Amino acid sequence: MKTLIHIILIILAVILQISFLPNINLFGGMANLILLIMISLFFVDREKEALLWLLLGGLLLDLLSPVRFGIFFFPMLIIYFSIRFFTRKLFTNPSIFISLFFFFFASVFADLLWLFYDSSLSTLVIMLANA
Repeated sequence: MKTLIHIILIILAVILQISFLPNINLFGGMANLILLIMISLFFVDREKEALLWLLLGGLLLDLLSPVRFGIFFFPMLIIYFSIRFFTRKLFTNPSIFISLFFFFFASVFADLLWLFYDSSLSTLVIMLANA
């Protein structure tokens, strides 16, 4: 029953992410609701639920958004395993400041990965077109 509730909430969050949040400009960027909820669940010791949000939310965002496939899922996957590694090896009991650092780092890292992913594919297409 809990999984069904999470699936319904993920679907609602993806719809909100695709339809409403692109119209809200936050310092030149857009909030990624799935990423924020995934990190929040991770830091309240709900790793399995965070992984569900990552897998289902990331794939739904990729399937329903007009951008290239993988632009949401793969950066979130890298962020999830990075946070998992650091919280198990370095920060076994993270404080609120460490959690805020990970929120900030994950947001910036995700934006940089999306920028790199988008520009590298565009460059590859241009290179292939000129060959």
